[in-house]
Amino acid sequence: MAAVAERGARQLRHWMERVRREVRGRADEARARMERVFREEGERLLLEVASSLEAEREAELDAAAERLVAIKTERVAKLREAAKAEAAAAMAELEEAAEAEAAAAEEEAMAAERAGLQEARAEAQRAAADAQRQLEEELAARKERALR
Repeated sequence: MAAVAERGARQLRHWMERVRREVRGRADEARARMERVFREEGERLLLEVASSLEAEREAELDAAAERLVAIKTERVAKLREAAKAEAAAAMAELEEAAEAEAAAAEEEAMAAERAGLQEARAEAQRAAADAQRQLEEELAARKERALR
């Protein structure tokens, strides 16, 4: 009977050891599966977070670019208005100067005519025409520069 009990105890120990090995193997497999799932899930979550951050950054960059374009557009409009105002003032100044020179040349011509100096009159008229032409050219050049 002691031999039967001893054999039963050995079989029980052997069976228990087999069960332990099988349980350890299954636990190791389950642990490996769980680690793989956690790793895959972690990678997926990291990719989602990175994608979300990238989309936010792109949206911020787009908004900043739009603000920059609006600021630049506003500055260009202000510069154009200032250039137009400056061109108008310069044209008015040139027109006044041209009228004054023309009046002076005309007065010189009248004085020369009164004095009977036909040659002086012709010279004064040429000078007035030259002055008028130069002023018109300068006015056109300034206007062209201002409109650029």
